[in-house]
Amino acid sequence: RFRASAVRSSTGGGASVAFATLDRPACVGDSGGPITDGSGAVWGLIAAVLKPVGGCGTRVTATPVDPASDGFRRMRAALD
Repeated sequence: RFRASAVRSSTGGGASVAFATLDRPACVGDSGGPITDGSGAVWGLIAAVLKPVGGCGTRVTATPVDPASDGFRRMRAALD
């Protein structure tokens, strides 16, 4: 799990995307991994690592998740 230290959401219509700074580097293979807030609650998944150096970096794009969805509940249960 990665913890976000800063988050900025995209504006406008279309798909929801957030830009996040992580507490530690994520690598290209970490795409799809959970991002948590300060309380440990999962709020998004890593979509892409931005400007990776050696394949890793702390800046990512994230896909926000809907905690009420069945898919999110299954993912959360698998993590716990």
